[in-house]
Amino acid sequence: MKYYFLGSILPPLKVGIDPGIFFEDLMTLFKDNMSPSDLEKVKAIRTYIDLKNVRQLLKKEEIDRRGNYTEKELDEALVNQQGLPEYLFEYLEEIENVDEQLRHFSKVFITFFKEMEKKHKGFLRRYFRFEREWRVLLAGYRAKKLGVDPAVELQHEDFHDPLVAEVLAQKDAPFFEFPFDYAGLGERLKGVEKKPKEQYEMMAKFRFNRMKEEVQDVSFSVDYLLGYLVQLMIVEDVYALDEKEGNQTLSEIVKGSV
Repeated sequence: MKYYFLGSILPPLKVGIDPGIFFEDLMTLFKDNMSPSDLEKVKAIRTYIDLKNVRQLLKKEEIDRRGNYTEKELDEALVNQQGLPEYLFEYLEEIENVDEQLRHFSKVFITFFKEMEKKHKGFLRRYFRFEREWRVLLAGYRAKKLGVDPAVELQHEDFHDPLVAEVLAQKDAPFFEFPFDYAGLGERLKGVEKKPKEQYEMMAKFRFNRMKEEVQDVSFSVDYLLGYLVQLMIVEDVYALDEKEGNQTLSEIVKGSV
C-alpha cells in the first residue's frame, strides 16, 4: 500500500534543527491515513517507549509522552498485567526489589529487541536488529575504555550470539575494533571522547543517517513512514537535550536512555 498523501506532506528532518512537526500531529496523521495493520507496526516502535516508561515509573520520574499509553493507562496495564509484553511482567515478578529491578532493567530491553527482530520482517526487522547491535557494540567499546571485562557489561546478553561473541573475544585486545558495518561509528567516537553531550549527539546523527539510508529509496511506503517516525523521535530527543543541556554518557545510552 502506498501513502502518497503522507509521503508528500511530511517536512524534512535534520538532527539539531526544530523538526517542524510535533509527534502528536504525526500520530494523528498516521491514525487518519494508515491501515490498521500498518498502525500495529507503529505501535511496535512505540512499545520501546512504553518499556522505558515502566522504568521511569519505577524511578518515580516523568514518563515519555510518545509511548502507546498514558501514565494512568500504563499503571493499569501493570496492575492487570495486560497490554505489555509478558516477559516484562515475569521480570517484575522475579525481582521484587525496586532498586534491583532498575539495576538489571537492561535485561527487559535486550529481550524486547530480540523478540521484535524475530517477530517482524522488512524495515522493522532491520531496525530492531540495528538498535540491538549498536548497543552491544557500545557496551563493548565502553568496557574497553574503562578496562573492565565486557562480559560484565553484557551479562544479560546471549554469549553464543555471534556479535556478542565477537565483542567478548576482544577482551584482551589492545583496542576495540568495530565490525565492518560499524567502522564509521568507531571513527566518530574517537572525536568525542570525554564529551558526553557530543557523544549523545554523534550517536543520534549516526542512528538518524542509518534510518534515512534504510528508507530513502522507498518513498510513500509504510517502511518510509516508519523510518520517518524513528527519525523524528531521534530529532526530538536531541532537540530536548539541547533545551535542558543534558549530559547523557555512553553508559546511559547503552542502558536504554535513547
